[in-house]
Amino acid sequence: MIISVITKIEHSINTFNNNSFFIRFVLAFAVFYSHMFAIYGLKEPTLLWGNHSLGWYAVNGFFFISGLLVAQSYQNRDVYSYLMARFFRIMPAYLASLIVVLVTVFLFSDIKFNFEWFYKFLKFLFQNIIPFDSVNVSMSGTWSDSAQPNALNNSLWTIPFEIFCYIIIIPLLLSNTKYRPRIFLLFVIAIFIYLKLLGAISFSHISLDLLRVLIYFGIGVTTYLIVKEKKINIYFLFFCSILVLFEGNIKETILGYVVVLSILYFGFYVKMIFTIKNDYSYGLYIYAWPISQAANGGEFKISTMH
Repeated sequence: MIISVITKIEHSINTFNNNSFFIRFVLAFAVFYSHMFAIYGLKEPTLLWGNHSLGWYAVNGFFFISGLLVAQSYQNRDVYSYLMARFFRIMPAYLASLIVVLVTVFLFSDIKFNFEWFYKFLKFLFQNIIPFDSVNVSMSGTWSDSAQPNALNNSLWTIPFEIFCYIIIIPLLLSNTKYRPRIFLLFVIAIFIYLKLLGAISFSHISLDLLRVLIYFGIGVTTYLIVKEKKINIYFLFFCSILVLFEGNIKETILGYVVVLSILYFGFYVKMIFTIKNDYSYGLYIYAWPISQAANGGEFKISTMH
């Protein structure tokens, strides 16, 4: 029975005859919906008995399903085509989102555009144009009438973490290369340096809030390995154990697994719910915040520009 379920999920993943686009759109909409409450100064809704916001659980789900699908992509491509696919998946929309941020601030925020602001805009653009470390998502003096003042696009913080997953976690878990001890040690050091750049760890603290997305991504990757190899692997047990430690609350841990199992069931086990040819979830996720800030009542200033 279990093997037949796993086989069906594997076939669903490999043939792309699944509900992954639909599930990702639902998750992106959940982030958008949750953020709208924050932007309007209201308490964000949660999920079932959870203590966190609805957006929190949706982002976790995003990283799980991303790990599952990117693992499949990695093992069915050469390194070059894999990296190109990841680049064109992330970067064009990400770079466009920086422009959207600046345009919405210029048109709808109550700033006074002068040389100082022009310098701030350029600084924001060039600091974030290559998202390998933590993204600066705020700028002082913008959206002063919003419940989230200075917040340009709070959704962008996940992008460097997703890139980290693509170039670190995926090769580490799926590569067949047997690292020599010294090379593996250098690889581990590189991981800690990268996480420090992301602001997830330092000599004084570890941000479990940030690291939890990497755990969900790892669960996604190792779930793919289980589906492919038809057996439990040690990496899967490792990530599941770490998740228990990170949550520190048995109810939250159970809810995390409910999210994962629901995505696996509705996304890859049941028959296709809707025929969706394109994945619009990333666009909804990455553009929603600045547009929501503008819709929150920022002053429309086109008339003053003449």
